[in-house]
Amino acid sequence: MVHLATLERTNLVTARVMRSVEYMRSLRQRYGPQGDADETAAVPMETTEDGGEAVTSPSSAESITGILDFLKVEHTRCLQNMELWDANAIQGLILQFLEAMRGASGSNILRQCCVRVSETFSEMQERAIEQNRWESADRFQMIARMYGPD
Repeated sequence: MVHLATLERTNLVTARVMRSVEYMRSLRQRYGPQGDADETAAVPMETTEDGGEAVTSPSSAESITGILDFLKVEHTRCLQNMELWDANAIQGLILQFLEAMRGASGSNILRQCCVRVSETFSEMQERAIEQNRWESADRFQMIARMYGPD
């Protein structure tokens, strides 16, 4: 867990120095998946009738590790769709969770993580609407509701 936090921190610092979009673009070009072992299959995705991906309601909200696995899958999806600003927001969220887990002592941390996921995806939904990316906006809204307050 410490190694992953260090790696994410390094990526974030480098992204801020090189500007996020350019950094994410260079990473995408350099480090594409090389085989089945490089693909993250932590959360299975279903396809909808129109051929798009549907968000399955994973049990990821039951643990922070589950949330992190779900966010990694969403991060990869954003990179594949060249939604670099959204991928950057998710990467920052992963880093926040890894740092929060390192110093976590209360049982309320899981609830705080779920609220933060909901807030972040709501912001991403608003940005997608402004950019007329309706399919992404619908997906982000579904995720925000999935993790939002009951």
